[in-house]
Amino acid sequence: MTCRICGAQRPEGMSRCPKCRFPVLRSFGSQGQAERQKLEQLWKKTHGYDRLSGTEIGVLAYFWDRDSDGKVRESSRYRVLLPADKELDQQLLWLNCFFARTSREEYLQLPLRFVRGREVREQTVRIRCPADKGPGFWNVALAKTDDGQLRIALGGPRNYEQSICDIP
Repeated sequence: MTCRICGAQRPEGMSRCPKCRFPVLRSFGSQGQAERQKLEQLWKKTHGYDRLSGTEIGVLAYFWDRDSDGKVRESSRYRVLLPADKELDQQLLWLNCFFARTSREEYLQLPLRFVRGREVREQTVRIRCPADKGPGFWNVALAKTDDGQLRIALGGPRNYEQSICDIP
């Protein structure tokens, strides 16, 4: 089972997470779920647990390069958006990562990579494309939410769309 606070694996039968020590909560119905979420948020605030602390965040970027024969080939590699030593807060941090605007797509799939120490996790985030679809580029921004999730924005500081994702 995976801990809802820190993401660590919790062996079956344990009453607390071995990493962050959050207790196992059992809830029934929608009222129990709301109480559980309140307790989780309180635990994160009072215990200072930040799932992004020390985590490098990267995005899969595609490139078109000429090889030694002069042929254009597509390649891809993860590009670091946020180094592990950079802290996020609740303000959007616009990063030096640009994506070509597209007029055909309503949504963009952003493949993200989260690296903490030797642990690597990947997750694809679906985000609506901003209305501004003329020639040019969209930028990417990141921020934390109150409840410890990751907020991702696509566009520019004045016109953007955003999506919220869990931190794997």
